[in-house]
Amino acid sequence: MMRSRNWSAPRALSLMLVLGALAGGCGKKSSTGPPLEERLPPSVVSTFPVARSTGVPFETPIWARFREPLDSATVSATTVFLKIDTRRIPATITLEDSSRTIVIRPNGPLELRRTHTVEFSPSVRTVAGASLDRTYFWQFTTVSVRRPLSPEPASGAAFESPVAPLFWDETEAGAGPVEYRLYQGADSAQVAAEATEPVILGGAALLPSVSWERGARVYWKVHARNLETGDEAAGAVWHFNVAPSDAVLDSFLIYPRDSGYWDELFRVWRCPGLLSGSRYGGLARFDFESLDSNLVLADAQIRMYTANNITVTHNAQVFMLLNSQAPCDARFPYFPPIQNTALASGIRDELNYVRFVSVPLAAQIQARIRRHREFNDYSFRSNLTITYTLSAPGSGAYIYHLRPAGTLASRPR
Repeated sequence: MMRSRNWSAPRALSLMLVLGALAGGCGKKSSTGPPLEERLPPSVVSTFPVARSTGVPFETPIWARFREPLDSATVSATTVFLKIDTRRIPATITLEDSSRTIVIRPNGPLELRRTHTVEFSPSVRTVAGASLDRTYFWQFTTVSVRRPLSPEPASGAAFESPVAPLFWDETEAGAGPVEYRLYQGADSAQVAAEATEPVILGGAALLPSVSWERGARVYWKVHARNLETGDEAAGAVWHFNVAPSDAVLDSFLIYPRDSGYWDELFRVWRCPGLLSGSRYGGLARFDFESLDSNLVLADAQIRMYTANNITVTHNAQVFMLLNSQAPCDARFPYFPPIQNTALASGIRDELNYVRFVSVPLAAQIQARIRRHREFNDYSFRSNLTITYTLSAPGSGAYIYHLRPAGTLASRPR
């Protein structure tokens, strides 16, 4: 016969306290780290430019804002990258906005019509020590045309050449073909509104076809358009002041540096000498780049003696070479390519000299004096054969330059 167990009250109470303690230990754990929300991986709240955006300006700010403040020691050029494909773009990386925003500042303008990738490595951590769980990145694509900048003459320039060529920043060829519409005139409001008749150009330079009026203020503006994408960008309204009519005129003569001609029949160079004709392509070089780059030209011309009786039928013309090439260079057994449009036509004077005179030629020489390396020397062409005598007195390039009234003349260097 079984006996019932007699539990005393003290023993029952002790057992209940033990069981209660065990149950409480199973329901709650102690914690020594930060709260769970502070140990979450860094979270990107917003980016600029927006991911997958297109037509982004090449001067755009680039940043990413995080929900949590970041550890500045983990944000640097070794953990934050700006790339095109696998190529890294040099940039300055900073942490701003109470350590919540990474700012990427490229060391130069962004390339056009390219997809850029911004990448954060998993080494980026929050102040609490949590890291990105994987590489974070986003992409954007830049615009395909560069806004015209860096005018020459500089905006506000005084005492400028009446044949001053105009220059501005060019969109790189890799972005596609770009058309430039240049507006100019004496009324700044009309130029700003693009209400004047534009000059359409395929490159970032204008050789004027007529001289700028002496003493005038010329306003000008350039509007660029990518012909493949339709992207457009307009520059600011710039201006320069042309030298006044009372400026003092000086002149000097530059002799040819060297010359030669290509004989198309025998496919050989012949140097020295200078011939042009249906069989010959003449080449002459002048060292304009050695002159003082501050020279302000009023005009310039090339004048060379010939014993031939030049008529209109000869159609003597001077063209610019597209490449910088010396005559009779054995590395180039051919005549270099030339610009499609002649800089000037030759006119024979009473002394049997052929003078090549035009505003575009003078502007091209002014550009060379100002060290624009894309402008080269000269090819002489004609329908009938012309033999030039460069050793004759007075054969060469005549430079007419201006200085303010009352100033002393200086020797060109």
